[in-house]
Amino acid sequence: GVREYWIVDPEKKSVTVYQFEKESVEQYSFGDNIPVGIYEGFSIPADFR
Repeated sequence: GVREYWIVDPEKKSVTVYQFEKESVEQYSFGDNIPVGIYEGFSIPADFR
């Protein structure tokens, strides 16, 4: 099943990350480095233009 998904809101310049295994929701802003929960040590810069 799905372990994690991201919702990108270009109007609010935000990214919401849902991690089902950890039962957590994290909010990030454009410009943040977003950790990818399913790959330890891997992150993606939120530089969506």
